[in-house]
Amino acid sequence: MSIYRAWLVRSGLFLFALFLSMVSGFAQPAALRRVGTLAHIASGGGWVTTITLINLSTASVTARIQFYDDNGSPLTLPLDYPQFGLSVFRSSEDLTIAANGSVVIETGVAVPRTLVGWADVQARGAVTGYAIFRFNSPAGALSEGTVPLDTAESLSMALPYDNTRGFQTGLALVNQSSTDSIFIATLYNDAGSELASFRGGLSALGHGSFFVHEMFPASSNRRGIIRLQSEGAFTALGLRFNPSGSFTSVPIVRPPSR
Repeated sequence: MSIYRAWLVRSGLFLFALFLSMVSGFAQPAALRRVGTLAHIASGGGWVTTITLINLSTASVTARIQFYDDNGSPLTLPLDYPQFGLSVFRSSEDLTIAANGSVVIETGVAVPRTLVGWADVQARGAVTGYAIFRFNSPAGALSEGTVPLDTAESLSMALPYDNTRGFQTGLALVNQSSTDSIFIATLYNDAGSELASFRGGLSALGHGSFFVHEMFPASSNRRGIIRLQSEGAFTALGLRFNPSGSFTSVPIVRPPSR
């Protein structure tokens, strides 16, 4: 090989390496990551869930919201965007939220049959939000409860319950992991005495919702806490219904970090 050709080869290799270095130096879009979970969605049959997602950063953020049913399969819902006058039927939506902006999604308006599940929110930046549950009873009574977008993934937590004086506590559970998981629920009264326990399973990305007295008859006319544990990441949500049918949300309580 001549000196000239050898120089060309070395120069070509150098330029190719420089090109690779420049390409790898370009900023790649950040991957979507889970930023929060709504452990319950109720759509139709008098129920409307209104989800608000908020971007508090100084740049627009790409987000995705995905809905799942009790079995962890995609749940197609009627989605209304009141800001834009848009209505679609989808199990997931990709969104762009402007800096300091918000997006509102409603599901369940004028839908006769109730569909339930949960929502997983992913984003390429900091996104927060909340959901409002609204129920319009056949008698015309309207009630609402608000829950924040849950940003944690936990293996244990507790939910207060109050089934006294005709009140009833509802509980929703979500398996946030991509594998089936076993959870253990232990019922305590307000004196701290264990009354009962239950061991059950949730499918990968599965969801379950029920009244506490259905799982634990011993909770009737009592108040206390339910301690929840799971082998995989999960979250929960509580609603407290009064005898007239109106309701409010119940916060989940996580053990303090050490």
